Amino acid sequence: MKKKVVVLGAGISGLARAFALKEHFKDEIDLKILDAASRPGGWIKTIEKEGFLFEQGPRSLRTKGAGLQTLALVEKLGLEGEVIAASQQAKYRYLYTEGSLQCLPTNIFSFFGSKLMKGVLPALIKEFTKAFDPSQDMSIKEFIGKRFSDSIADRLFDPLVSGIFAGDIAALSMRSSFPMIYQMATRDGSIGKALMKQIFKKQGKEAMHSPFIQAIQKSPIFSFKRGMQTLVDGLSCHLDKELFLGCSIKSLSFNGSSIELLSECGEVFLADELHVAISAKCLSALVEGAAPLIAGELLSLKATSVVVLNMGWRELSFPYKGFGYLIPTSEKEDILGVVWDSSVFFEQNNSEKETRLTVMLGGVHRQDICKLNDEAICAIGKAALQKHLNIKTSPDVVHLVRAPSSIPQYNRGHEDTVSSIEKQIAKWSRGKIYLIGSSWRGISVNDCIAEGLVFSLTR
Repeated sequence: MKKKVVVLGAGISGLARAFALKEHFKDEIDLKILDAASRPGGWIKTIEKEGFLFEQGPRSLRTKGAGLQTLALVEKLGLEGEVIAASQQAKYRYLYTEGSLQCLPTNIFSFFGSKLMKGVLPALIKEFTKAFDPSQDMSIKEFIGKRFSDSIADRLFDPLVSGIFAGDIAALSMRSSFPMIYQMATRDGSIGKALMKQIFKKQGKEAMHSPFIQAIQKSPIFSFKRGMQTLVDGLSCHLDKELFLGCSIKSLSFNGSSIELLSECGEVFLADELHVAISAKCLSALVEGAAPLIAGELLSLKATSVVVLNMGWRELSFPYKGFGYLIPTSEKEDILGVVWDSSVFFEQNNSEKETRLTVMLGGVHRQDICKLNDEAICAIGKAALQKHLNIKTSPDVVHLVRAPSSIPQYNRGHEDTVSSIEKQIAKWSRGKIYLIGSSWRGISVNDCIAEGLVFSLTR
């Protein structure tokens, strides 16, 4: 009899895990992917509205680091021909500070001439001599403040955190939110020392990659001609027979040695092994009856809400070139930042005069955002564009999407809490339940894919 394997959640993590399981075990297992939504992909969704291509969630992928696994997956799905690299203009990224846009440095020369980098070099030099205690789980603000300065934390890391987590640098854990930087400091005792080692170390032979991967890695980020939905569609097509959409699960418990998942419509799914790819909050609701202590600890993991506001102009004289801009919290603006989509991936435009912008709103500093009506949200977005970019012309097309509790917040103590939850679930399930997804160790699409593609074979 085939082992019954269920993947709960058809977001990018669940799809990646299901793909890996199917690729390895083929027809040796009975695989099912369950999701309450009517479509797979989770927060990744591309729409075309009146001729404009709009991303409702993530809009690009990095080519380095965990991006290697994503690029390898793209090859396996045969999607190489759909991939597009970001324009050269995308390297220009801005902060809106002191009432104007200021470009972040792109090279050593612009570094020394940038107002944004004031005090960074002296702080970096002093950081060499500062002791580091890796046992402390410091907030981002505390970590950067101690190693550099509070000014650098507020000026540079605060807007970066707003763009990634829509979060608060005084609450988020440095160890969990930026593990690579934290590991650099742990390994070498100093971020500066670690950077110097990387600069001067002898380059060994790099792993050989396919011509496709070598070519696309010349650009730091990539997407697809018809948007991020392409990746979801490629995975969904491969997993079509295993997908059970519109299947809302209301409880998770054990029936003898089998895991029992009861759907809202009364259907029962039995599993010998369960891969959970839904949020901590959703999982808490499912196990509340059977494992209340675990459910309570799951609820301690928080997430924040955002609104994505897409705007399109068929003809607009837009003078700016670059990726877009973020805003430090100290500026007390009503938005988090703006992505200049038509400048980043111009191949997604329908004409040379087209302008597409995405305004990001919400986060921990504006938690009421999803409760506002469409008219109020659009008014905030338009006012921001007029103030920051001097855009007075109303867009031809507007589309907004609310994303409640969509971005996990890795607050201080996150790693210990996740470790505790995993141990409790492993004990409760006798090693039959595995947690994957953005709630735990990485919120980027690349992180979710990389984790999804890796699974133990000693089960």
